[in-house]
Amino acid sequence: MDQRRIFVIGLLLLVTCLACSYSFSTAKITGATLARDASGEIPTVTFSPDDTFYFVVDLANAPDDTVIKAAWTAIDAGGNKIPIDEARITSGSGLLTFDLSSEKLWPVGNYQVELFVNNDLAQTQAFEVKAPVVAAAPTATPAPEPTITPEAPTTEQPQTSLSDSVSINSGSAGDSLAGQIEQGAVLQFQDTPYVHPSGAFSLPIPIGWAVTTESDHLGEFGDGTSVVGVEFIDEAQEWDETGMAQFIDRYLANFFSSQSYEEVAHKDQPDGSIYVAVTFESESGQVVDSDFFFEQRDTVVFILYLSTVVYDEINATWNEIIGGYQVNPQAVRPATPSPIPPTVTRAPPTPTTPTVNPFTPPPGVARVYLQNFYTNEYNIDFGDGQGSLQVMPGAVDSYHDLSPGRYNPGLSLPGGGASNVQFEIGPNQAWLIVVDKNAKVSQKQVYP
Repeated sequence: MDQRRIFVIGLLLLVTCLACSYSFSTAKITGATLARDASGEIPTVTFSPDDTFYFVVDLANAPDDTVIKAAWTAIDAGGNKIPIDEARITSGSGLLTFDLSSEKLWPVGNYQVELFVNNDLAQTQAFEVKAPVVAAAPTATPAPEPTITPEAPTTEQPQTSLSDSVSINSGSAGDSLAGQIEQGAVLQFQDTPYVHPSGAFSLPIPIGWAVTTESDHLGEFGDGTSVVGVEFIDEAQEWDETGMAQFIDRYLANFFSSQSYEEVAHKDQPDGSIYVAVTFESESGQVVDSDFFFEQRDTVVFILYLSTVVYDEINATWNEIIGGYQVNPQAVRPATPSPIPPTVTRAPPTPTTPTVNPFTPPPGVARVYLQNFYTNEYNIDFGDGQGSLQVMPGAVDSYHDLSPGRYNPGLSLPGGGASNVQFEIGPNQAWLIVVDKNAKVSQKQVYP
């Protein structure tokens, strides 16, 4: 073959390659919108936990074999990416719609979607999931306040309140009190506790919970299904047993306003506080459970409370809040004294999300859900021939389907040692295995 023929063939190959390259490079993204609807007419970068995520992409100058990929990830507190799902569409020019939905609620936090054109990253869009804010009813006009000469502020440190002091007799309705049983996974907490502007109390708050009410004697937080709050009231005198009982009756009557409620537990605690459990049925027919701790420090009464429609799920988190709750009675003196009797009138939480069991397995399936709040991944082997499974930090939606039977899986936690759990599972049942932030392993049946 002569040199000129070789040159011509080489030139033809080069032209062919350039044509291929030119075809690839013409495809481009001229628009990409996150939205609450498939048409992209309701754009947003903030979604609710029960939303479907839509990503509408405008592809231009694209050959028919152009591959567009959307990769969805969650971003944990440390900035690490946790893959959720990805989808590919082969198409020419036009509008393409990607969507991502879940049978369970999306965890509150930061997310992102990455868009690839023929495996090349074209752009990244960040978004977040926020919990709906629970609206509190307006506070009633306070009654005239007694004149009290404020004492000079002291340097007294906050005192741990209620921690390790819950005491409920077995067999009572109060057996479900936080600290007595562990149900549900502990939510992740904000880096620093909430401190009331007066300095009278502080407590840890889960990530994503919003302030619903804050005044000179109250702080309240919620996520749409639960409300946690602290109120302090300077009574200008120390109550005896009878006076305290009357105070509690007045407070609860004002707290629930026109709601008809049932007191299901009333227990004195070893530290002198009083625990009261209340239940009632909301207008929508849902059962609302409420816990109250009344604690008298000199003339100041502190009230820590939880009101929720998902008591079992929030129980372990409630226990953590109780353990981190601190009060400083001396900080109340410079603050505005509270009325006698208490006049705060608030509606209990009105849930904005359905209370469907998020752990319901598909019909006939035996499923184990795996959650990891530890700083490292863990490995678990069910001995079912599937080998060891890796559960990444921050995982809340991982699961493994099993044949019905008895299991004793082993867990390996880097830096946390090894552990085993035991359970027996049948069809139409679900169990939950949780590794908490302290590498403690727990398991429980979550469906039915």
